[in-house]
Amino acid sequence: GYPQEYDLVERKMLKQQEMREAALEQKKAQIAIQELAFEIYSKGREQDKLRLEIFQNRKIDLYA
Repeated sequence: GYPQEYDLVERKMLKQQEMREAALEQKKAQIAIQELAFEIYSKGREQDKLRLEIFQNRKIDLYA
């Protein structure tokens, strides 16, 4: 027979639930990407610091 009003409401609720779940997954992925970007940035800064320390140690060795 014809679709009932209940079927339409149920489909809308399911669609909204799917959209909420998709948005939540997207948010989790966004957070993971930001965490990785921060980790990469931090490692880069640490490497820069080590390079600077090595360079400074070599300058001191040259003066000695």
